[in-house]
Amino acid sequence: MPDLPATLFQQDGPGRYVPTEWCRGPWDPNALHAGSSGALLTQLVDAHPALVPMRVVRLSFDIVKPVPLAPLDVALDVEREGKRIQVVSAVLSAEGVEVTRMRALRIRRGDVTLPEDAPTSPTLDDVGLTAPEEAPESAPPDLGTGLTFFAHAMEMRSSHQGLLWPPGPGSSWFRLRHPVIDEQPATQAARVVAAADFGNGLSAPVSYLDWIYINADLQVMIQREPVDDWVGVASLSVAAADGTALTTSRLADRTGQIGTATQSLYVEPRAAPITPAGDG
Repeated sequence: MPDLPATLFQQDGPGRYVPTEWCRGPWDPNALHAGSSGALLTQLVDAHPALVPMRVVRLSFDIVKPVPLAPLDVALDVEREGKRIQVVSAVLSAEGVEVTRMRALRIRRGDVTLPEDAPTSPTLDDVGLTAPEEAPESAPPDLGTGLTFFAHAMEMRSSHQGLLWPPGPGSSWFRLRHPVIDEQPATQAARVVAAADFGNGLSAPVSYLDWIYINADLQVMIQREPVDDWVGVASLSVAAADGTALTTSRLADRTGQIGTATQSLYVEPRAAPITPAGDG
């Protein structure tokens, strides 16, 4: 068996990143999972210079085209520079063709003493999650496409077995198994984005076996960073008769809710339904 890649992406010169097989998505064996490309862009924004220490609080991704499993170029631009707020945009391209556009809002890191009556974050019970140690390790389905981001690059723990199969609400804990770029440890915001893109897989609006429901965007709000490597996602998807759907997710760490995420979905019947391995 050949040596497996150590990271999601390998840098190949300034602004160029080569995805490894860990990044493969569930819809096309030659396209990336948006959680992997989102983690890449988030990691780069986290490392971008600022006038004062900053933290990402909002990320907006428009997935213009499927992101190919091929060398990718990233161009970053600071739209607004300040000591309280910074806005950074990024364009992800493949062979000169734009595939994803991102916009990130960063706010300065400070040290404030909140009043005792300030509202606190919802608890895990409020979100609908138990601690990651209390959930069994999940085994996603084998789609026959080799290594994938969701089945091999992420550790998942959930009582909701069968990621991508059953319609309805779903929840799971996620932990990245590998660094995002070369040997750089994943930033906490990158971990959150990598997990947040699983919402429509946890909560399918329709059956994965008979339908395609691909997210065209991802919006992530991070109220605070997770306290460790685990990120919980509790999701609900609803579909409309015009071929669209919306997934709404609550994001958590082991102490309670840390943010929210939404995904707008493109929905249509499969040309040929899938038969799960072992059936028939």
